[in-house]
Amino acid sequence: TVCWVHPQAHSAGAMIALSCDEIIITADGIIGDSMPIIFDGQGLQTLPAAERSKLEAPIRKEARDLAERNGYNADVCEGMINTNIILWVIRHRTTREMQIVKHHDWQSKVDNIPGAARNPNAKWEYVRLFDAADQLVDLKTREALFSGLAAAKCDTLDEVKTRYGITGEVETLVDQPLDSVAHWLNSPSIAGILMTVMILAFFGEIRTPGVGVYGAIALLCLLLIIGS
Repeated sequence: TVCWVHPQAHSAGAMIALSCDEIIITADGIIGDSMPIIFDGQGLQTLPAAERSKLEAPIRKEARDLAERNGYNADVCEGMINTNIILWVIRHRTTREMQIVKHHDWQSKVDNIPGAARNPNAKWEYVRLFDAADQLVDLKTREALFSGLAAAKCDTLDEVKTRYGITGEVETLVDQPLDSVAHWLNSPSIAGILMTVMILAFFGEIRTPGVGVYGAIALLCLLLIIGS
């Protein structure tokens, strides 16, 4: 499977991309920023460190597993989820090979680290910062290609077809009108409104003799919540 990022793959989109055998990207593409977030009726919620760590742990593991299975840099993929990861670009002094690594795994093995004592016997040297501690990995095309996350740049569908030798017509799957309605009904704000109206209508039906409009409204809200 191939993921074509055109132009963005964030959150679940980035995880879907990592599950593919190969990723290609447009010139204006961006991929990354997959830190889990929680919305409620009051908007984006801030999680305490312990709760966030618990929430992130399985997602970080999944990202590393996907990276290792499909040949991506696991540290880069994990950095999409956790802001505490610092990534360096380092270079082998003899072979000139470049790598992206976690800084705490390589501090004692690298020379030319800014502000640190020299390590002239080190086989590797510091080149530059790839991702800072307070930032999620969110790669534009150049960095996605450099890191090996993206295999190639393809700006048009014709370029994609040429790269993979596709000669037939490509079927594009798009959301249907009912899909858009379902997404809208499942949004936190609308779902909360439906739930509130259903509860109020239910109590209104209880207080009203017979079966009336309150019961119909409560049933309609329940069907919308379940059906969406």
